[in-house]
Formats: sequence, structure tokens, C-alpha cells
Amino acid sequence: VQTRAGFLQSQRDLNATDKEAVNLYASLRAVHYTGNHRLDSIEAKLAKAFQALPKDDYGRLQPRAARHLVHTYFAKEHGWLLTGLEPHGHNQEVSEMHEVVILEEQAPSLASLIEEATRSGHGLSLHDSAALTATIERLILDRSVDLLVTAYGLNGEPTTARLDEDSLHEVLSSFLVLFEFSEDAKPTSPAEHQEFKELAMDTGKNWDHLVEFLRDTIFNLAFTQRHTMNPFVPPTYTFDQAASFVDELTLRYGKWQDAECHLMTDFLEERSSQGLVPLHEFYSVKLADMEYEFSESLSYLEEVGALDQDAKAVRIANYIAGPSNCIAASKYFSICCISECNEIIGNIEAIIQGPAAEPEILLHAVANISSRFVDAPRKLEASLVDKLETIADKHDGLVPLHGRLFAQWLFFAFPNECPYPHIVQDSVVLTSNYWLNRKSSEMFATPEISAPPANSTAPIWSDEEVLPLVDAPVKAAKRVADFTHYILLVAPIALV
Repeated sequence: VQTRAGFLQSQRDLNATDKEAVNLYASLRAVHYTGNHRLDSIEAKLAKAFQALPKDDYGRLQPRAARHLVHTYFAKEHGWLLTGLEPHGHNQEVSEMHEVVILEEQAPSLASLIEEATRSGHGLSLHDSAALTATIERLILDRSVDLLVTAYGLNGEPTTARLDEDSLHEVLSSFLVLFEFSEDAKPTSPAEHQEFKELAMDTGKNWDHLVEFLRDTIFNLAFTQRHTMNPFVPPTYTFDQAASFVDELTLRYGKWQDAECHLMTDFLEERSSQGLVPLHEFYSVKLADMEYEFSESLSYLEEVGALDQDAKAVRIANYIAGPSNCIAASKYFSICCISECNEIIGNIEAIIQGPAAEPEILLHAVANISSRFVDAPRKLEASLVDKLETIADKHDGLVPLHGRLFAQWLFFAFPNECPYPHIVQDSVVLTSNYWLNRKSSEMFATPEISAPPANSTAPIWSDEEVLPLVDAPVKAAKRVADFTHYILLVAPIALV
């Protein structure tokens, strides 16, 4: 029997043990063929990117490509940056799927099975990728439901209570405070929590917007559930119904807060040239409507790849995607700005349907892709044509879609949307937790910047190539083509 979330176990019992988490993965795979809505939705969103990624001889993804697919899904759909699944930063040394912290802590047996299977060269099909992605998503949503339980207690409500609309709003606003403010809002008592909420209402720059987001989510989901409600009595809500609201709030929060990222991007774009904002402009302005000022230190900007040393300028897309613009919702994930480049790359992948393409095909595709800052169709500059052909010359006439050089080419083609592919020494610098554990002076310190010479803000091309999705060959005596078949072989599971 499927629950409100469409899975085979109840919300409150789900993932109570590691064994159940492994069951969840197998169950998700099993119910794929029975029309599970959430799983079908995830698979549909993964399909085009899956087709465009490099695969093994069985048509399945090897570890790096699978990692990229899952990372990109969460970043693009929810603005989530999973701990242990950070951006690779065009560094060949990257974490692997089994190192996702929520898997290690909440489903260690599943993490071990994934590690063993990938070490043996067992790739992921599209169905497997969707099931694994849905499993991780469900694990994260379960942690949000844990916060909901806390929110009930902080408002003096038992989880067995049926809440009226006002009480539901109070509980869910408490959940959002716990969710958004994380460690700063860790309650020690209901009274202290209420004081924190009142302070947030009085001084929080986004409180009114947060309340509006909450009300819209409640209204929209309640409307879809109207057939289950008695129209002749005031509505009341069970814990499971409140949990469904929390699922929706958690899933939608990233795209909701991304509106602020768009405001920052627009503000910087007005002061930029070719996606670069001169340092003296960056540090001399304040975004009054958002009560926001740009005060990240030069060392921070350099480490995350947002500083163009030659041009003495800040790269807009790199800065927006940086960890200073993330909130650490929990130790399992942060919520960051959603890269506008992901949509552009998604359009390219949908057209090419493979991991590489001839430059002529890519030029035609890109010339017909529009964005918030680029109108299509357009005629690409001769320099862009030459650069793309140069990339193809390095790869036997084809341009790898997921290599560093093509990412750099996209930066030149869409300078306000696509980040410059800076090669980081350690991808951990791209995470908010890394900077939270350092002194604030290392992240924030506005230096005195004199005006640079005229015409200095021009990005410089680099010929360094990195192919981050290419795995080393796996030596194995015997391969099992289907990843999930392997999981079921090595871990007998009784499906619920």
C-alpha cells in the first residue's frame, strides 16, 4: 500500500533503520513499473541528461558520470548541495556516490553496497539512477520531518493533534525558522524559540516573503487535497498532512529563495562587461532593497574561482554560485543559488543526446538557445567559432560536452549565466560548511581597491583541458550489467 509520498513504508517509520533504507532503494526500483509518480517524475527529469553522459559498454553510467547526474539533479531542481557530493571544481580528485553523508549516516549498508558495486564496475541504468536519486531525496525529506516533530513540540502541540489553520501556520513557520536559520535557531525551550521567532518577524529582512511563501504552499497543496476535506466544517490537519506540507516546503524552498539570487545577478550585470564586475565597482555598491552588500574577501573570491586576477574583476556567475550565497540547512545539505547555466547545458544535452558533438552542430544549437541575458537566434562571434573548432581539434573532431574547455567556451558565450571553470585545488572550498568552520575575517573583509586601468575587464582564454567524468578502466573478472540486479544479488531483500 502506497503512502502519501508514494513509497512503500509510512513516513514516520521510513528509514528508522539502515535495513529499511536498503529496502527503500529496492522498493523504489520495484515500483518503477507500477507508476510511482515521484519516481516517474525524477526519471523524466534525468532522462535527457542521462542520454548525454558517457556510458560503459552496457549503456550504463560509470561512477563519475552517475555522480554528476545526481549532483546536477539536486542542484538544478532544488538548489541543494549535498554534503559529500560537492561540485568537482574540475578537479580529478572527487568524492564518490557512496560518500554522500546522508547515505553514510542514514543508510550505511546501502552506501557500502554502492561502493562495492561501483568498485567492481557495475554501472547505473536510467532506472537505477532515478531510484537512487529518489532514495536520497526521501532521506533528506525525512530529516525535514524530524524538524517538524521538533516544531510541534516547540508550539506545545502533540503530533497526534489535529491542527486548525492558525495552529498549522504557527507550527510550519517554526519549521521554516528551524530549517532556514539552522544552528542559530537551535531551541533550548519553547519560550526561547518563540522569542527567536518574534525577533525574526521584527528584524528579519525576508520574514514577510517567508510567510508569503508558506501561505502560498499551504494554499496550493490544500487545494489539491480539497476532495478529502469536508467543506462544511473548518479544516483541521493531521501530522501526516502537515508532513506533506513540509515535503513541499523543503522541495520548493530552493527555487523560491533563488529569486534573491536573480536580483543579485541583475544588479551585478548592470555594472559588468563580459560577465566581469571591476573590483572597485563590486566593493563600492550596496543593494539597498535587499539590505545586502558585497563584502567577501579577495582570498575567498580567489579560492572559489570568482576572482579574475588578470582583469581585476569578479566573475558574476562564479560569485553567485559561491558558498557565501548558500544557507546550511543541515549537515546533510546546503541550499545555494541555482546556476542559470544548468538550464543552458540541459538544452544542449537535449539536442545532442550524446557526450560529444561536432562543432558545427553545437554552434547551431547554441545560436538558438536564449537565456535571461541572451536573445536567440543570434550570430556567434568569429572568435567563439574558432575556439570551439580548436577544442574539437584536441578531441579528434568532437567537442566533449562535459569537459573543462567546453565549460570555458560556454562562459564566453553566456558570460552572465555560466561560471568560469576555475580548477580548484580542493573542491571542499566550494562548500558553505568549509567556510563556516573558518574565521569570518577569511571570508569577509572589504579591501581598498583603486580603479583599474581602462579596458582591463576582459577574460583570458586558457587551453587547459580536464575531463572530470572519465573514469579509469575497471578490472573485474566478471561484470553484472544491471546495478540493481547486483544490489539484489549481494543483499537479499524482502520487498514490503
